Amino acid sequence: MTDKMNLYFEKRLWYELGNEIIENINKDYRISYDYLMKSHKFIHPITLTKILCEMIKISQGDPKEIYEIINSIEDHPQLVLSVKIHYLLVLIRNDLVNFNESDVYLILNENLNSENNKLAKALAFNYYVSIENYDEALKYVCDSEHIDPYNLCFSCLSSLSYFNFLEIIDLNIFNSMRDCEIKSLIQRLADNDFRIPDLSIHNLNSDTINRKFKILQITSLIRAYSSNIISFDYLTDNIQVSENDLIKLLMIAIGAKVINGWIDHESKTFNCISLSPIKLKAEDVVRIKDRFIELRDKVNHVINLL
Repeated sequence: MTDKMNLYFEKRLWYELGNEIIENINKDYRISYDYLMKSHKFIHPITLTKILCEMIKISQGDPKEIYEIINSIEDHPQLVLSVKIHYLLVLIRNDLVNFNESDVYLILNENLNSENNKLAKALAFNYYVSIENYDEALKYVCDSEHIDPYNLCFSCLSSLSYFNFLEIIDLNIFNSMRDCEIKSLIQRLADNDFRIPDLSIHNLNSDTINRKFKILQITSLIRAYSSNIISFDYLTDNIQVSENDLIKLLMIAIGAKVINGWIDHESKTFNCISLSPIKLKAEDVVRIKDRFIELRDKVNHVINLL
């Protein structure tokens, strides 16, 4: 490895040297770093960015020594941003610095290309998870290798305002996750199985989970009901909660914008205006499409008879 790097360096074959550093960086970080320091001014900015991001990912030694090299690519702002975001991801992951929300906000409001935009979302997700603000973290869900799928599932279950589980199971990072209890729980919710589970997931608040499942049961009942005015008795009988608990759950659901309406204490009913839209499964879309075609054909048949 050293012989090749030395040969490429002496012959000023910067492209080959850059690729050799990328290939061997996991084997010998220090040698790769030494050659990078001697040659980074000559390596193409895109190759240099790949090297720096890989070094940051490995995170051996002080990542600040890597971050300082980005001056070599200062004429390429998107590459600088890519390295900067990778650097911040390392700091968050290793709990090396105290972040302010303004630090993340500044990154999100940069003029980012699509690749850096995904990186910035992953950064924001990781930051808000680190301060246990799961509601805010889930605003930045994306299919990024920098988002830990366990943290993603944990956040979904810990947030009382997030209910788009079909979005989660469509992500590659979710599908590549090994089978475990928390993954099965998300899958159940995506399949509209709202039976409250027996939990043994570390650090997961069982009260939060119970409330979340109860809210999902309520919204499912309201969605299927034939009228927009639903009696308290109908809901309490079906989900087995007291009237006071039902009112609290309805208020949480309204606050989370899962449902929109008002509680009529006098008539003991909930008046539903609207429900948050849900993403349909592929088979449901096909079924609705087939039903629409069937109805259209029937209408056309009646028109032809006239």
